[in-house]
Amino acid sequence: MQSVHRPEGQQHIRALRISLIAVLVLGLMAFVSGMLWLRWPFGIQIAALLVAMAALSGLRMTAARAAGARGERKALTRIAGLPDTYRVFNNVLVPSSRGRPRELDCVIVGPNGIFVIEVKANRGEIQGGVNDAQWRARKVGRRGAVYYSTFGNPIRQVRGATATLAEHLRGQGVKTWVQAILCFTNDNARLRFNGVRDVIVARPETLSAMIQKFQPKRASSGQDQAENAIAALL
Repeated sequence: MQSVHRPEGQQHIRALRISLIAVLVLGLMAFVSGMLWLRWPFGIQIAALLVAMAALSGLRMTAARAAGARGERKALTRIAGLPDTYRVFNNVLVPSSRGRPRELDCVIVGPNGIFVIEVKANRGEIQGGVNDAQWRARKVGRRGAVYYSTFGNPIRQVRGATATLAEHLRGQGVKTWVQAILCFTNDNARLRFNGVRDVIVARPETLSAMIQKFQPKRASSGQDQAENAIAALL
């Protein structure tokens, strides 16, 4: 059974703190703006409304992060059953030549390659095209009303994450095959999009088997070197 290697920085906790700080800052800015530009007492009412709107936005952000964290835990529970020949790394921050570092949900190093797993906890009917900037999830409310939520193209996201890690590893002299995996963890997600050859689309219950059955296009080597290079990023 695999143990999961997590960064000491606990990036999810840090992200949650940043979200909460952002809510407080937005609320304070809204309150001050209302007091400065609007007359008393009408200004207080408008300021209070702006504060409430900022708080609601922050709560939605925090809820989305919490759902993502639950999805990651669900996926990690499944891949913890991989053989000891695989090593699992969670929340890997990879330097990028294109700007800010990229945080990868999960990276697995094994005898048949390196796997970059992007975890999505979206529910509903997932719709989108490979070249679309935004995808959407079709959902049905409690009273039967249909509504949609949008999110960034996950195919592009996992491709970018995979390319960033592969580039970094090449710079470290690691030439192991790097494979992209997109994992939808919500039981209420229904996938309605065409797959692509270079990205594996999985569910938590199929993730471990897909990884072990994967055959890279070229032979993989240097597993220990790859593990050490990724461990150095934590």
